[in-house]
Amino acid sequence: MQRKNDQIFQLSLTEIAFMLAFLLMLLLGYMFTRVDRHAKELEVALSESRDIDSNRKAIERARENLAKALAEVGAKPEDVISALIAQARVAQESDALKKRVDDLDKQLSALAEVRKALDTIKGGEGTSDVVRKEVVDALALKAKLEEKLAAQEAALDASSPRPSSSVATTADNRPPTGIQPTAPTAKPGRRDVAAEALAGLTLKEQVTKQLHAQLHEPYVAGDEKSLAQELVAARKEVKYVGSTSGGLVGVSKENADLRGQLAFLKARLEARGGRDYPPCWADEQTGKVEFLFTVEILSTGLRVAPAWPEKRQADAMNLPGMARFSGGTSLSREEFSSAMQGIDRVSKDKNCRHYVYVKNRVTDLASFNKSRYAIENFFYKLELRS
Repeated sequence: MQRKNDQIFQLSLTEIAFMLAFLLMLLLGYMFTRVDRHAKELEVALSESRDIDSNRKAIERARENLAKALAEVGAKPEDVISALIAQARVAQESDALKKRVDDLDKQLSALAEVRKALDTIKGGEGTSDVVRKEVVDALALKAKLEEKLAAQEAALDASSPRPSSSVATTADNRPPTGIQPTAPTAKPGRRDVAAEALAGLTLKEQVTKQLHAQLHEPYVAGDEKSLAQELVAARKEVKYVGSTSGGLVGVSKENADLRGQLAFLKARLEARGGRDYPPCWADEQTGKVEFLFTVEILSTGLRVAPAWPEKRQADAMNLPGMARFSGGTSLSREEFSSAMQGIDRVSKDKNCRHYVYVKNRVTDLASFNKSRYAIENFFYKLELRS
């Protein structure tokens, strides 16, 4: 008879029962550990609650002791709290009063100095009346100055433009006559009368000095309005000229060049001859041409040396590429043509031509003509005979 097999998945029922018992023991151990940890946490929380309870009881006992102590001296807790609050307010008022006392002490010191000064001048008969009159006059002057300052502030407030307003300008960005662009002026506070009076005296002193030094004119009292208008108009013109290309100095130099060109053209007209363009540099009194270079025609090329007058040194150095010619240099015809492009461009922008001296050092006519043509492409020339 065949024996019955009692194994499942290669394990006996006994081994499976043993494994289940082991797993149950592990689960029981985990549950026991978790319960133990929870119990310890409860013990800690209980101890903390006892500490809180003890602290609360200590605070209650302290409060009761304080109430008993206050009752023994006949005081009420509410009255004590009110007194503490009132004391804090009194401390704040005390600080404010102390500051006020310090301010009054400073004023008293100033008044004491005034009193001392009055005592020193107190003397003969009528002295007190003189002092009283001077004080009254000073107060009246102060009142007039304050009234004048108030009127100025009111006028400034009335004339100040709105933030969104704009000032009309002409096509060349120059403000129309009679219209001054002004920035919004913040409303000033109460101004110091003494400071304003000193500022006015200082301004009058400086205007008087400048009128005498620059124009040899005296300061005439009563003409302040017209003088102020002239000063503002002159400042307006200076600001406009300064905003143009080159500024005031550049415009002045340009005017000097134009005067020289005008004198040259006048002389040319009277002589019934000349060239198509005026010289870039000419003496503003006589119209005499001021030359830029001396160019020597050599068999190897062209030698360029400075020929400008000393007063044109800064103007010459402002021309393109002039640093290499300050001490004289030799160039081929091609290098010469390339180097003179910048100077030619500047002269054409100004509708003028620079003049140069030319010295011939060659005997070959073809070479001379090529060099002469290269020079005449950029300059008017004056040939010097050796």
